[in-house]
Amino acid sequence: MILRLLFIYTSLYHSWCVYWECSYFFDNFTEKKVSILIPAYNEERSIKKTIESALNLDYPKEKLEIIVIDDGSKDRTYELAKKFASIKNPVIKIL
Repeated sequence: MILRLLFIYTSLYHSWCVYWECSYFFDNFTEKKVSILIPAYNEERSIKKTIESALNLDYPKEKLEIIVIDDGSKDRTYELAKKFASIKNPVIKIL
């Protein structure tokens, strides 16, 4: 019930802001820098798709930081993430 009311309130507020061209709330929200932490252990099969999903977010790339944390994987998770980071995007860090 509370979630439904919150959703309705948010929808109404957004509609009101669109109608009156009020973008204060949404502009301030996107100004924040966001870090996405991706813990990985033996994720050779899915690490590329996971990083791509994070990069495809509808968020300003200059405000986005993706950190892949490899926990001593015994497969090629670290190598694939490192290769992907160097080729695709400099905002990806591998630990």
